[in-house]
Amino acid sequence: MPVGGMPNEPSRSSDSLPAVCSDKDWDNSPAGLARKQCRGLYELWDKRDSKYEDIRLQFARNRYRTRQYYEGQILLAQRKYEQGMGCCMLKLFFGRLLRRELKSICEKEQNAMNVLLKGETIERVAVTNKFADWEENYIIQCRKECARRYPATPFWYDEQEELSTSGDYEGSSVSAQSFA
Repeated sequence: MPVGGMPNEPSRSSDSLPAVCSDKDWDNSPAGLARKQCRGLYELWDKRDSKYEDIRLQFARNRYRTRQYYEGQILLAQRKYEQGMGCCMLKLFFGRLLRRELKSICEKEQNAMNVLLKGETIERVAVTNKFADWEENYIIQCRKECARRYPATPFWYDEQEELSTSGDYEGSSVSAQSFA
């Protein structure tokens, strides 16, 4: 056992570095566990981002359909106006009706777009909250597993947070990116 080392920790003298480290040895080390847990966290983030993209695409399709519907309504109103024009007196009357109807259609379209935007925001917030809870629970489980298997090793996520909050640290570190 190395001086100051833990019984589960491999010897790290520069003279006796193994030429090849097997995957099994790597998976049973603190760094292997951190790598595995970090990969799980990345997968969780990927699922969240995928859900965001699904929501974005769903509401983009809904906005496109809504625009098409209201463009059709505008065309119908314009056709009614063109068919209703006969004499000059009716032209003025139908022109006012057309402007009023077009204004009403535009207001309805704007309201529909606002409803869709609010709906998208509500769904994104719900996904954010759900995945934040899942991430928090996942990190708690990872912390427990790390403490159970390697009690003397600091938890990799805590080290990452400390490094991201202190701007004056310049040394090498164990971060989530180094395990990907």
